Amino acid sequence: MLACSVGAAPPLASVSGDGRTLALVIGPEGGLAPQELAEIRAAGGEEVHLGPRVLRARLAGAVAVGILLARLGDLDAAPAPPPRDPVRA
Repeated sequence: MLACSVGAAPPLASVSGDGRTLALVIGPEGGLAPQELAEIRAAGGEEVHLGPRVLRARLAGAVAVGILLARLGDLDAAPAPPPRDPVRA
């Protein structure tokens, strides 16, 4: 579990997948409350940051997923073929 937090030390871009399933936590405008961050840490999660900018909550999730996809190599793969049109199949 990765909680995106402005005050975190490691950047999200430094995360390695190591074949594990990742879950992202994006807080509301103003960030996660200290109690929420404590609960995430207690559950084995870690805090990461998205870089030097503070993003709106509605953008932070998309940016975080983009960073992870790029970091973990998912954007290096060949694109999938377009879906088949069931009407023409």
